[in-house]
Amino acid sequence: MIELFFSFFIGILAFSIWERHFGKFFGQKIREEGPETHKIKTGTPTASGIFFIIVVALFLPFFDSRTFIIFLISLPFFIIGFIDDFLSIKKGKNEGLKPRQKMILIVIFSFVAVFFLAFILNSQIFTRLQISPTIQFYVPGIFLWPFLIFVISGSTNAVNLTDGLDGLAALCSLSILFGYLFFSYLDGDVPLTLMLFSFIGVLLSFLWFNVNPAKIFMGDAGSIGIGALLAILAIFTNRIVFFIISAMPFIIETLSVIIQVVYYKRTKQRIFKMSPLHHHFELSNVKETHISMRFFIVSLLFTLLAVSIQICC
Repeated sequence: MIELFFSFFIGILAFSIWERHFGKFFGQKIREEGPETHKIKTGTPTASGIFFIIVVALFLPFFDSRTFIIFLISLPFFIIGFIDDFLSIKKGKNEGLKPRQKMILIVIFSFVAVFFLAFILNSQIFTRLQISPTIQFYVPGIFLWPFLIFVISGSTNAVNLTDGLDGLAALCSLSILFGYLFFSYLDGDVPLTLMLFSFIGVLLSFLWFNVNPAKIFMGDAGSIGIGALLAILAIFTNRIVFFIISAMPFIIETLSVIIQVVYYKRTKQRIFKMSPLHHHFELSNVKETHISMRFFIVSLLFTLLAVSIQICC
């Protein structure tokens, strides 16, 4: 528990320094096609999500090779996001890496992550897909590889799409992390519990500055990194089903974009006022703080549902 408090206070220090001294170098560029109300956010310090993995590294239980590998295979995703943020700022517009470049990098490192989880950690997910303690499926590991790579790469994109309102992505991620924390404590996995405490602590310190009106943004450095880490934890702990259910707000946000694009291409009309879904609510005159908090409540409900399925069925 002490890791949570220390990571929180170190995070407060790091994010306050980032806001005061690096804001002029890392000011967010708001996309032109976004809601008009977001134009005022231009220049808000971004890319602070890189501190998530830095602070976690300070409290990482290096005596445990498993958590070190989780850290190691998650790190490239935070770096990809940071590079994307940096290039976006350098170009002076909301466009860093090209979408294809970013996707190729994410898929490559998703494959690397699955490789390490399979052959270094010998995760049981590669022989046993667990729905609940009493419902399990045995599947040849090689057939699961494409699915698990999709889970990681899909998660990075889903969190990235959701990170469009102050506090939104961080709050939804926090509820899932609490679910992982509960299971790690239940399983007696002390190293993983310590790692999760430190990550939750730094995420809470980020929210201290990210609540509306946000003083800093996590940027792609945070959203891509968090998305990957949440999926990697699901594979590592063999809780894929828990993750899919608890991440339903992220999935719904992603589906809203897909539905909007497909429907518009066919009919030249829109189902939503704007996608992802949180922008639809925003343009429907729902306050930004209300949207973020309601998404958080829904996320908590899905996390509780996922936990109950895992322990009761």
